Amino acid sequence: TGLYTAIGRLAGNATEVAAAIDAFAHAVAANPNDPGAHKYLAGAFLQQDRVDEAFIEFLATLLIDPLDADAHAGIGRIHLDAGRYADAVEALRRAVDVAPNDTEARYALATALTRLGKTQEAAQEFDRVEEAQHRAFAERRRKMSLDVLKEEAARRAAEVGR
Repeated sequence: TGLYTAIGRLAGNATEVAAAIDAFAHAVAANPNDPGAHKYLAGAFLQQDRVDEAFIEFLATLLIDPLDADAHAGIGRIHLDAGRYADAVEALRRAVDVAPNDTEARYALATALTRLGKTQEAAQEFDRVEEAQHRAFAERRRKMSLDVLKEEAARRAAEVGR
């Protein structure tokens, strides 16, 4: 399974989507209980607008792992793109319940709520997305500052050691 998954990811990165689908399908056949292989295959199907097949692979993932947030989010996005906003909200709520820090799923949920006319709920979700983005930005800035300090300390230590 690992080999086929690796081949599929390489093919997908090289925009050889048909080859990626073939490799991921082999990975699923080799280990049908691997939720990751099903999700990779679903993602490759989506790249070729093979939405029904992607939906089936996300469902297969959920049969293996009902708490797979990515699969719930994938199904939610498929419903959202198809204009089935109530179904999208249902699937995306499951995704954010399982993975509250998934800002992409939360943003999709807010979008679906907006399209359903539930603007107050949508605004709350958009606010949560914005808060998460601010936290992520602050964390990146903190990490960059720390990296600069470490680099400066290493440079000074090297100068002292000469």
